[in-house]
Amino acid sequence: MKKYIINGIFLTIIFFFIFISLVPSIDNYSLDNPLWNGLSNLAEKYKLEYISISDLTQFSYNNTIVFLIGPNEPIKDQDSEILKKFVNNGGILILMDEYGFINKTLIYMETNATIVNYPLLDPLYKFKSSQFPKVEISIGERKLKVYLNYASILIYGKGLPIGFSSYFSYLDKNINNIHDFNEPYGSMCIAAVYNIGKGKLIVFSDSDIFINSMINLGENSDLAKYLINNSKAYLIKDYLSFSYYTTIRKSFISFLAFLSMLFFNSSFNYISIFLLSIICFYSFKEIYKKAIKKFYKLIKKEDKVYKVINKHPTWDKEILLKLASEVYIEDEHS
Repeated sequence: MKKYIINGIFLTIIFFFIFISLVPSIDNYSLDNPLWNGLSNLAEKYKLEYISISDLTQFSYNNTIVFLIGPNEPIKDQDSEILKKFVNNGGILILMDEYGFINKTLIYMETNATIVNYPLLDPLYKFKSSQFPKVEISIGERKLKVYLNYASILIYGKGLPIGFSSYFSYLDKNINNIHDFNEPYGSMCIAAVYNIGKGKLIVFSDSDIFINSMINLGENSDLAKYLINNSKAYLIKDYLSFSYYTTIRKSFISFLAFLSMLFFNSSFNYISIFLLSIICFYSFKEIYKKAIKKFYKLIKKEDKVYKVINKHPTWDKEILLKLASEVYIEDEHS
């Protein structure tokens, strides 16, 4: 019985490891999520990595760009202070949010900017529905046609506006998908740039521009290319919602990466080979011992049967062998 329990536990662990290795994360804005709401395409193309806000205090600003996309709660004061210092010291920070969770950070950075938490709709220039408005974003000398996904607008304050919706767009304050008399309409800002200290802050009033289901629409992919521009790109993870599964999966993959690094490190190779040799030796030794034991039991069983037949030649040999086999199986399980 113990054997079955141990084998069951062992198989469960193996299945768990295979499942974690093959089934990706499904969390919003996860770099490992290949579904519509993930950032796996962006991560794969530009080698994005996660970073914590606390890491920005000891960070190299040269040739790097940091994204904060889709925060799930208002940015804390201490984190806003770190982000401000990061930009002041020469960092490039891109904030993407449609709910206003970055508004405190915008105050800390003295931008006079605000994300207005109402949906921006466009009944004419759109992708499929008015919730996916087409906007124009100016990057250098280029004007890119970019599609948004349930976006809002940005009151840009002291910034340089670089993105606007069409003249047919409007702010749907009562969320009835109809333009009412008292609702603002016309070309509205959705992106702006701020020069702060030695660095730069870029704000978008939509966090979904680069998700997998949007990045290949219009010139969204070109926008990512122009923003990153051969820089090393990072995604702040502090304000993303990760499920327990994603957390466990990330830890497991990090552990495998650590083992891989140790195993393929030249200084560790000899130790690894030595340890694996010992494990293999003892494993084969146990297998060999069990095989020999079974072989001798089989010989012993047949020897007993022939001794009985010599004493009782009229007894059926086949029945005796069958009985001996059943006794042998019972001995194996006891």
